[in-house]
Amino acid sequence: MNNRYTIRDIGNTMNGQRGVDDGKSLSMCKFEIGDFHVAITMPGVGPGPIRRYGSFGMRRNGDDFDRDRRRFSPVRDRY
Repeated sequence: MNNRYTIRDIGNTMNGQRGVDDGKSLSMCKFEIGDFHVAITMPGVGPGPIRRYGSFGMRRNGDDFDRDRRRFSPVRDRY
């Protein structure tokens, strides 16, 4: 078993714009079930620092999930 963390950019897709990566599947990139985590970022924003928490990489009771959802919500004033 290999326990190293590697990053591999496989493409970009944007809502409302067709791009060359839209038809690409994970199997075309030689990924298998269990190999990946998905990072979704706003255009022009790179990935943040790598944080490791309990199961599935997010902390439900620590408000990290809710805080991130509020930050990108189109109705910010309601929070």
